[in-house]
Amino acid sequence: MTSIESLGIHPNASLFSDVLSIEHDPEQATLRVRLRTDGRCPQPYLRARLSGPALVSVDDWHLDERAADHATNVLVCTYNAPVAPRRYFLEIISVFCLDFLHLNGTQPWKNSYDFSNTCTEDSRR
Repeated sequence: MTSIESLGIHPNASLFSDVLSIEHDPEQATLRVRLRTDGRCPQPYLRARLSGPALVSVDDWHLDERAADHATNVLVCTYNAPVAPRRYFLEIISVFCLDFLHLNGTQPWKNSYDFSNTCTEDSRR
Protein backbone atom coordinates (compact mmCIF):
# COMPACT_ATOMS: atom_id res chain seq x y z
CA MET A 1 0.00 0.00 0.00
CA THR A 2 1.35 3.38 -1.03
CA SER A 3 1.24 6.29 1.40
CA ILE A 4 1.09 9.34 -0.86
CA GLU A 5 1.47 12.61 1.02
CA SER A 6 -0.04 15.90 -0.12
CA LEU A 7 2.40 18.76 0.47
CA GLY A 8 1.60 22.38 1.17
CA ILE A 9 2.35 25.21 -1.23
CA HIS A 10 3.82 28.46 0.05
CA PRO A 11 1.22 31.22 -0.52
CA ASN A 12 3.90 33.66 -1.76
CA ALA A 13 5.22 31.27 -4.41
CA SER A 14 5.18 32.80 -7.88
CA LEU A 15 3.25 29.77 -9.21
CA PHE A 16 0.86 29.51 -6.25
CA SER A 17 -2.23 29.99 -8.43
CA ASP A 18 -0.93 27.57 -11.10
CA VAL A 19 -0.10 24.64 -8.81
CA LEU A 20 -3.11 22.47 -8.00
CA SER A 21 -1.20 19.99 -5.84
CA ILE A 22 2.20 18.63 -4.89
CA GLU A 23 2.33 14.97 -3.92
CA HIS A 24 5.13 12.89 -2.46
CA ASP A 25 5.31 9.10 -2.56
CA PRO A 26 8.11 8.15 -0.14
CA GLU A 27 7.95 4.44 -1.01
CA GLN A 28 8.51 5.16 -4.71
CA ALA A 29 10.73 8.22 -4.02
CA THR A 30 8.69 10.36 -6.43
CA LEU A 31 7.32 13.88 -6.48
CA ARG A 32 4.32 14.92 -8.59
CA VAL A 33 3.34 18.51 -9.29
CA ARG A 34 -0.10 19.01 -10.85
CA LEU A 35 -0.43 22.34 -12.73
CA ARG A 36 -3.29 24.13 -14.46
CA THR A 37 -2.90 24.06 -18.27
CA ASP A 38 -4.51 27.51 -18.47
CA GLY A 39 -2.14 28.97 -15.87
CA ARG A 40 0.68 31.44 -16.35
CA CYS A 41 3.29 28.65 -16.43
CA PRO A 42 1.60 25.39 -17.46
CA GLN A 43 4.85 23.44 -17.94
CA PRO A 44 7.72 25.17 -16.09
CA TYR A 45 11.31 24.08 -15.75
CA LEU A 46 11.52 22.91 -12.14
CA ARG A 47 14.43 22.23 -9.80
CA ALA A 48 14.06 20.73 -6.36
CA ARG A 49 16.24 20.15 -3.35
CA LEU A 50 15.79 17.76 -0.46
CA SER A 51 17.78 18.78 2.60
CA GLY A 52 18.14 16.74 5.75
CA PRO A 53 20.66 14.03 6.68
CA ALA A 54 21.85 14.37 3.06
CA LEU A 55 21.46 17.04 0.40
CA VAL A 56 19.75 15.79 -2.78
CA SER A 57 19.34 17.77 -6.00
CA VAL A 58 16.28 16.82 -8.03
CA ASP A 59 16.25 18.12 -11.58
CA ASP A 60 15.04 15.31 -13.83
CA TRP A 61 11.36 16.25 -14.16
CA HIS A 62 9.19 14.95 -17.00
CA LEU A 63 5.61 15.40 -18.12
CA ASP A 64 3.44 12.43 -17.17
CA GLU A 65 1.27 12.30 -20.27
CA ARG A 66 -0.84 9.48 -18.84
CA ALA A 67 -1.91 11.64 -15.88
CA ALA A 68 -2.31 14.90 -17.81
CA ASP A 69 -5.64 15.96 -19.26
CA HIS A 70 -7.08 19.07 -20.92
CA ALA A 71 -7.13 20.94 -17.59
CA THR A 72 -3.92 19.78 -15.92
CA ASN A 73 -0.28 18.95 -16.60
CA VAL A 74 1.52 16.62 -14.21
CA LEU A 75 5.28 16.91 -13.77
CA VAL A 76 6.98 13.94 -12.10
CA CYS A 77 10.48 13.25 -10.83
CA THR A 78 12.22 10.46 -8.99
CA TYR A 79 14.97 11.10 -6.47
CA ASN A 80 17.59 9.02 -4.72
CA ALA A 81 18.24 9.99 -1.11
CA PRO A 82 21.25 8.12 0.31
CA VAL A 83 19.93 8.28 3.89
CA ALA A 84 16.34 7.17 4.32
CA PRO A 85 13.88 7.13 5.92
CA ARG A 86 14.51 10.34 7.75
CA ARG A 87 13.00 13.80 7.84
CA TYR A 88 13.85 15.92 4.81
CA PHE A 89 12.78 19.41 3.83
CA LEU A 90 11.69 19.94 0.24
CA GLU A 91 12.16 23.08 -1.82
CA ILE A 92 10.86 23.24 -5.40
CA ILE A 93 11.65 26.26 -7.53
CA SER A 94 10.50 27.22 -10.98
CA VAL A 95 13.43 28.58 -12.96
CA PHE A 96 11.67 29.22 -16.28
CA CYS A 97 8.05 29.21 -17.40
CA LEU A 98 8.95 26.62 -20.02
CA ASP A 99 10.85 23.37 -19.66
CA PHE A 100 13.45 23.99 -22.36
CA LEU A 101 15.04 20.59 -21.78
CA HIS A 102 12.02 18.89 -23.30
CA LEU A 103 11.06 21.55 -25.83
CA ASN A 104 10.99 19.85 -29.24
CA GLY A 105 13.81 17.55 -28.13
CA THR A 106 16.41 20.33 -28.29
CA GLN A 107 18.84 21.56 -25.69
CA PRO A 108 18.86 25.36 -26.10
CA TRP A 109 22.34 26.00 -24.72
CA LYS A 110 23.72 23.64 -27.40
CA ASN A 111 21.69 25.28 -30.17
CA SER A 112 22.37 29.00 -29.63
CA TYR A 113 18.87 29.58 -28.22
CA ASP A 114 18.07 33.26 -27.64
CA PHE A 115 17.05 33.58 -23.98
CA SER A 116 16.56 37.37 -24.14
CA ASN A 117 12.76 37.06 -24.50
CA THR A 118 12.39 34.17 -22.07
CA CYS A 119 10.39 34.51 -18.87
CA THR A 120 12.70 33.86 -15.94
CA GLU A 121 11.08 33.38 -12.55
CA ASP A 122 11.96 35.60 -9.61
CA SER A 123 14.19 33.38 -7.45
CA ARG A 124 13.16 35.25 -4.28
CA ARG A 125 9.62 33.87 -4.71
